[in-house]
Amino acid sequence: GVEVDWKAVIGSGRRMVDLPTYAFQRTRYWLESEPVAAAEPVADSDDARFWHVVEAVRGEDIGALADSLAVEPASLAEVLPALSEWRRREAARADLDSWRHSVSWQPLATRTTSTTPGLSGCWLLVADEYDQAMAPAVADAIRRAGAEAVTVRVDPARADREAVAAALRAASAGGDLAGIVSLVGTDDRPDAHRPGLTAGFAATVVLMQALADLGTAAPLWCVSTSAVSVGTFEPLDHPLQAQLWGLGIVAGLDTPANWGGLVDLPSDADDAVLDRFCAVLARGDGEDQVAVRRSGVFGRRLVRARAGDGVSDRSWRPRGTVLITGGTGALGGHVARWLAANGATRLVLTSRRGDQAPGTAELLAELADLGAHATAVACDLADRDAVAALLVQARADGPLTAVVHTAGVSGEPAPLVDTGLDDLAATLAAKVSGARHLDELLADEHLDAFVLFSSAAGVWGNAGQSAYAAGNAYLMALAQYRRDHGQPATCVAWGAWDGGGMVDAAEGARLARNGVLPMAPEQAIACLQQAMDADDTSLVVARVDWPRFAELYTLSRPRPLLDALPQARPARAGELDAADAVTDDVTVGLAARLLAMGEDERQRELLRLVRERAAGTLGHPTPDAVRASRPFRELGFDSLTAVDLRNQLNAVTGLRIPVTAVFDHPTPAALARHLNSAMAPAASGSAMPGSARLDMLPLAAVEQLESSLAIVDGDEGVRRQVADRLRELLGRWERTDEGLEGISDDDMFDLIDRELGES
Repeated sequence: GVEVDWKAVIGSGRRMVDLPTYAFQRTRYWLESEPVAAAEPVADSDDARFWHVVEAVRGEDIGALADSLAVEPASLAEVLPALSEWRRREAARADLDSWRHSVSWQPLATRTTSTTPGLSGCWLLVADEYDQAMAPAVADAIRRAGAEAVTVRVDPARADREAVAAALRAASAGGDLAGIVSLVGTDDRPDAHRPGLTAGFAATVVLMQALADLGTAAPLWCVSTSAVSVGTFEPLDHPLQAQLWGLGIVAGLDTPANWGGLVDLPSDADDAVLDRFCAVLARGDGEDQVAVRRSGVFGRRLVRARAGDGVSDRSWRPRGTVLITGGTGALGGHVARWLAANGATRLVLTSRRGDQAPGTAELLAELADLGAHATAVACDLADRDAVAALLVQARADGPLTAVVHTAGVSGEPAPLVDTGLDDLAATLAAKVSGARHLDELLADEHLDAFVLFSSAAGVWGNAGQSAYAAGNAYLMALAQYRRDHGQPATCVAWGAWDGGGMVDAAEGARLARNGVLPMAPEQAIACLQQAMDADDTSLVVARVDWPRFAELYTLSRPRPLLDALPQARPARAGELDAADAVTDDVTVGLAARLLAMGEDERQRELLRLVRERAAGTLGHPTPDAVRASRPFRELGFDSLTAVDLRNQLNAVTGLRIPVTAVFDHPTPAALARHLNSAMAPAASGSAMPGSARLDMLPLAAVEQLESSLAIVDGDEGVRRQVADRLRELLGRWERTDEGLEGISDDDMFDLIDRELGES
């Protein structure tokens, strides 16, 4: 926006020529910021005087504070710095508290009355061919619930995509399936060809891929046994099966229409438990992460975990030798500096490249300046023998006191149907195999700490990252498993760290757009210190814009995981908000005018509105850049911009269209036709579809009328005409009992525009 003196730039004696114009000439694509004026408190307000005191404390302005409190400045010389420091400390603690969450299991209402809907249709039960107990018991329970059960046997050791697809096709040849239950994930044995995977995990992946090949629309439910713990009263016996949960959570994101859910059962489930399991299958309320126990049914929830909620007065400090896997990476470097600054005298940093990793020499020198002797060692954590040798080397100069496992790779996002088992095994190798080897080889070691760096992807998933989510879900289960066996363990599932480590720059930008914001490393380390001080078993530490995250996360289906977070609930629950509600005069007027139009005219106006609002959402100055026939995806729409456009169109039309409408009706012209179709019943006086909010228009119109009447001046003639017309309308209402449906749009607008227009 600044004029340039080009002669001063290029010198004299040069000839200036005009460049040809181009499509984006003088179009600005950055946000313009304007200074925001601070609100001035009322001068004589008690609150204003209080905030003056707060500002004085914040700025350590002893003179202003003394004046506000009417005391001598000398009396505040000692207390003010302490008070100011306390305020900064408390503000920082509150900030960190907002990042801390944990997974909780909350009782669900069970519906076991005689009128409770049961199962129906045909259910396919996919089971390990060696399972002689669980599969028959589950099949019997499905039949008791009122449905037909057909069992398909799979040998996990020899399962391949084509063979499983053929078996499923043969079993379902009799008709449509109501649902599919998989028990194959309960096999903890190593896969015959890929020891880094369990046979059950590999078989579940193959099953999901085979179902995708068949195009099966029936929802898939995956069963685990004792892979989660719903409370301190029960142990977690099968941490490896927790990988199934990470896999399933991502499946619910990638293929929401074909996903049923995850259910964890006791290893010795009886008939009562299995009957509850069938009731879960029949619920139909979106609960897709459930544990069934003899004591009841529990749903998985994410809850706040404030640091002050725990009871602990210890301050954990490292000592002796600490092993850091992935120690030469960004996360490992932050951890190493923290440990060195807090008492660790020897650090062993491992990575695939060891001291040849970029930046390692500088890191080792920095750690030496902090007082720690550090060495970098190359080690493949997927190789058990290599890990055993590493531990021998780590103990060479003294006992090993702690392990921090930060190693792992996320891999490139890809649909599960296009991902081979070898690729999955490679992604899981360092994170899962490395953690398993460390856990087993240090089982008899008396450690002060065993810290696992997980990712929030293992808690709420990340589209296209099945293996990564599975590995991180396992780490959280492993921490609980170790605790159940009297061993130390703390697992932190992190969000995005600023500056790299958990995610690269591109992935970090994508996560930020989705509401997962980057955390400063210093603050993340402070959260880790809190977790160690409190001796937490597992914790989710993430900086999240919950309204934004929840709206996108629940785009395609309900996600009860977020039900216990008040800040996420309104967007997720679909409650009427400012963007959706018909609440103001402008909105009511626009929606009513659209209803009053003929169908062809309304179609043209809606197309204009769609193009106009789409252009605004994408940052174009005019609707010309949005052609009616061009798909939204080609125009640059993603899930975020789809939400914005949906909100705007809902506000203008009074409808409650879902976000998916932008992609279900892929062009502006198609979306305008959909909106016109949705508004047509109201325009004709018929009942609106369940998704619409135009049922609010009659009452809103009366409220608008009341507001408009308030501005009528004292002209007695006008007031008498309005009163007569209102009596006439009220008489028609009472005579016909039709309510406002008996009043035409012309009547209402004639009243507002003609009668009040004379005033």
